[in-house]
Amino acid sequence: MTRLVAGIDVGGTKTRVRVETADGAEAADTTAPTAGWRGTSFEVKAELLAERLTALVAPLDPAGLAAVAVGAHGCDLEEESEELRSHLQRRLPGVVCVVVNDAELVAPAAGSPDAVGLIAGTGSVAVGRTPTGARVHAGGWGWVVGDEGGAAGIVREAVRASLRAVEDDSPDPLPGRLCRALAVGHPLDLPGRLVTEDPAAWSAHAALVFEAAADGSAVGERLVADAGDALADLVHRVVTRGARPTRVVAAGGVVVAQPALRDALRAGLDRRDLALPVDLLDAPPVLGALALARTALDRTVPSPRKALR
Repeated sequence: MTRLVAGIDVGGTKTRVRVETADGAEAADTTAPTAGWRGTSFEVKAELLAERLTALVAPLDPAGLAAVAVGAHGCDLEEESEELRSHLQRRLPGVVCVVVNDAELVAPAAGSPDAVGLIAGTGSVAVGRTPTGARVHAGGWGWVVGDEGGAAGIVREAVRASLRAVEDDSPDPLPGRLCRALAVGHPLDLPGRLVTEDPAAWSAHAALVFEAAADGSAVGERLVADAGDALADLVHRVVTRGARPTRVVAAGGVVVAQPALRDALRAGLDRRDLALPVDLLDAPPVLGALALARTALDRTVPSPRKALR
């Protein structure tokens, strides 16, 4: 029997599942859009994950699956992680199951469990651990009321700034660029586009804010500065709640693709007297899930008894 461990990274827009053998060899790896996740119960979420994992492991050695760790978008409370884990455990009897927030995959994927993991992708969230191991997090509230510094929050704030620019008769080019990108005739039509389309669709246009800023848009420059400061605030809130990180490890499409956002993040940390280096995650977060699965599996293996004399 081939012993297998699995890691699952459920992000806001895509889900990656990777299965490896006990010695670290890749057995299966797949990525697909995150579907059927938002607005469903944890029981349904567990069913979706179990079905997907079972289908992936079936051609391998189903009896060999020993542990699975899931980093799940939307599990912002430890109680939520535990609820999803318990539903998943019932569907995978005999398999060690671990569930954490998806941002918690960043630090172990980087090999720095004491770091603050910061995600700025479609949404934004920061997660750390206190010296006693308690999880502390900030953000992850969704685009309607949060996600500042993530793509959805940046586009939402760009819409607000564009409406303000129109009211002020500003010649700033950002409103026009945003209208063209979202295929509307006037900035007043932008809010309707946000509430009638999937956030993953319109948040994909966050890059145009950075492009406008680079081209001299004052509104764009302010939005980039505010986005970086919002991310710094997430890290600061995690630290004030007890985390003692040695660095920040950042992941997510926006922060990886936009050096200007990283510069604004570092400036925001400096303003808060947080002398923390900011490094980009150079490994896929799903590897953090695999690391957590292996750690959990090791803890379940009883230590060999000493021989009786």
